[in-house]
Order: sequence, then C-alpha cells, then structure tokens
Amino acid sequence: MPEVQTDDPILGKSYSTAILISSFLLMLSLTWALYDEFFGLRPWRGYQLRFADAYSRYLKRGIPKQAAALKAIEDSQRYRGLLQARDAAHEAAKPRVAQIDKEMKFVNLQLGDIGDAFTTARGKVQALTYQLELVPVGSNSRKSREKDVEDAKKETYDVDLHTRDGKTEKKKLDFDALNELFTSLKDQKAKLTLDRVAATKSESDFQAQMDEYKKESEWTRSLCRRR
Repeated sequence: MPEVQTDDPILGKSYSTAILISSFLLMLSLTWALYDEFFGLRPWRGYQLRFADAYSRYLKRGIPKQAAALKAIEDSQRYRGLLQARDAAHEAAKPRVAQIDKEMKFVNLQLGDIGDAFTTARGKVQALTYQLELVPVGSNSRKSREKDVEDAKKETYDVDLHTRDGKTEKKKLDFDALNELFTSLKDQKAKLTLDRVAATKSESDFQAQMDEYKKESEWTRSLCRRR
C-alpha cells in the first residue's frame, strides 16, 4: 500500500492571509496609478478647465462686438462702393465665364472618353520601349523589339467620343492619335483655365480690395483700443 504524504503545504497550510494582503496591495497600486495618471502627472488639467471657462466668457462678450464692428465696416461708403463694383464686374463677366465653363465641361468629357484607352496604350508602348532600350543596338533581338513597339503604336482602341451635340461617336484610335488628342485636350484645358482667370480678374481685384479694407479697418480699430 503506497505511503500517504501528510506534509503537503497546500493541504496543511492556509494562504488566504497572504492572498488577501496581495490583493489589497494590488488594489492600492491600481488606485495610486489611476490617481497619478489623471491628477499627479497632469497638474494642468485644472488650469485647462479654468482657461476654457474664461475663454468661453470672453468670446461671448467679444463676438457681439466683432459682429457690430464688421457690420459697421460693411455699411461704410467705401466698402459698399467696392461691393457694387465687384457685383457689376461679376455680372459683366458672367456670359464669358459661362461660355468658358461650357467648353471646359466638353473638354473634360472627351478626356474622360479617351482616358482608359490612352492609359492602356501608353503603358504598353512605354513598357515595350523600356525593354527595347535594354537590348544592344544592331542585334536581331533589338529589331524584334522595335517591331513590337511599332505594332503596339499601330494597335487601335475603341473609343466612344462625345460630340458637341451631346451624342457619342464611335472611333478606333491608335496610340499616336490618342496621344495627339490627349495633348490637344490638355492644351485646351490649360488655355481655358487662363481665360477664366482673365475673365474674372476684375471681380477678383475688387474682392481683394474689399478683404484688404476689412483688414485695415480691423487693424486701425485694434490700434485705437490699445491707445
């Protein structure tokens, strides 16, 4: 019959006191860590709350004053004159701007029409051209690669191209045709952008003068308050 062990510390002793003390120490450590995290390491939290309250009260007092000052500026004779001049320039430029925007919309439509086909064609030609440049000049492999590049440039792509009457026209375009059309459309878009800037220049100038007048008036008023 096997001998029964009677001196097992788990069976013969109680660890409840040690566990209780350890649990108390852990809770004490957790409490201290939380206090240190939210208060001990962040003494500025109280200042932050006081500042937020003070600044909120300052804004409540200052916003009505600023609104009244802004209204006084906007009601001034000079500002109203600039406003009328800007509105007149806007109305004068409106027909030309509408024409430019209509043309820009058409150009963007055609750019979207050829976008996928041109990206595919250009990617293929560029990849084959890169492979061509890795082959020694005069070798049979280079001649074969040159033919691959030329064939890629001659490959045609189906494109549904918008026309000015709102319809679409089916076309087959190779790389050179796509590249030429893409470049032309980009040039047109750049020119239209410049034309729009020129058409709205007078309006933009008056708006800039209005903004500058506001800044000057606010700066003068601030200087007077300091004195």
